[in-house]
Amino acid sequence: MNTSLSKKLRLIYFGWVIFVSALSSTSQASSFADGVFALKDLQTTSLNLREGSCNGPVLADFKKTKVASAATTREKGLSGRKKLLAENEGMLFVFNPPQSANFWMKNTYIPLGILFFKADGTVSKDYVMRPEDNPVEPKMMYPAPEPIVAAIEIAPDWIKKLSTKMTLVRACLK
Repeated sequence: MNTSLSKKLRLIYFGWVIFVSALSSTSQASSFADGVFALKDLQTTSLNLREGSCNGPVLADFKKTKVASAATTREKGLSGRKKLLAENEGMLFVFNPPQSANFWMKNTYIPLGILFFKADGTVSKDYVMRPEDNPVEPKMMYPAPEPIVAAIEIAPDWIKKLSTKMTLVRACLK
């Protein structure tokens, strides 16, 4: 085979590999976002955090996750709650279309952890949010650094447990 043809075939092969990789990334992104967008307000769902991909090892499993997809439900969130979240409990805030989001601890009396998710299910930012001295007029804001499709409020210990693997965490719906 002549070298010119060999080079062309390699270019075609590598172009195909890049194309398939891009399709795979797009598929993961749209499958998480599409799955989240299909959830109904106030339904209970199960969300787990896995290492690397939705086929990776389970890092956390939130079997009792309440969905907040309506604006009024997102605004209320977990305010007024005085009982700490159980280890497998959370509230998933859905943003369709993806958008910037700021969270606060208005009328919230328990500490919370929060993870902001991009369309592909990877973590954009995390915070531990503490109750404020005056929960009626909170001063702290917890902004997402970019438009997000979802955020989950969880027990704050999870942020510490996941901290060394945060760049590998992927949210997956069951």
